Amino acid sequence: MCTTVFKPCLLEVVILVSLMTVSASAREPDCSRFHHEEKLLEKMMRMEIHVETVDKHLNQCLDESLRREKQIQC
Repeated sequence: MCTTVFKPCLLEVVILVSLMTVSASAREPDCSRFHHEEKLLEKMMRMEIHVETVDKHLNQCLDESLRREKQIQC
């Protein structure tokens, strides 16, 4: 279930970053305020992807732990 939600989200992020890079590089020099904001937004997006990956992993670990606990109780 997580992968079906994660793939479209990742695609949207990739498209957004590529559009931002093209539009920002066409209008503003690298030393502008917009360059710094773009870099910050890119970093935030990478962090969001990382957090989603960690969340998915934690949920898998939790599911595995619950499954093992149920096996032990039986």
